[in-house]
Amino acid sequence: MRWPASRPPGWSATPAPEPARERVNNAELIVRTLREAGVSHGFGIPSGNVLPLLEAMRSGGLPFVLTAHEGSAAFAADVMGRLTGAPGFCLATLGPAPRISRRASAAPGSTAPR
Repeated sequence: MRWPASRPPGWSATPAPEPARERVNNAELIVRTLREAGVSHGFGIPSGNVLPLLEAMRSGGLPFVLTAHEGSAAFAADVMGRLTGAPGFCLATLGPAPRISRRASAAPGSTAPR
């Protein structure tokens, strides 16, 4: 003779469903990470390569400031970082990276926030 097994309250033979995971794309994840780091503005010149990131910035409430030159974007991000104590953020398309990298490479040796 078999005795019925006692089961704890709320026990079920079917596994509990996994909680739904929020799906985010890379651009949304970048904006979220920038926000968590304290970034308040982004600087640069928009182009086709960065449009998804710009859209994620818009929908995520991270203002984008259009600059006349990529180098100006790097300087603006540097100044914003120095004024706020949070990292500055600038972006550029594929071609002008050397114009930004000159300023970005100077940041670690300066008083710019990291």
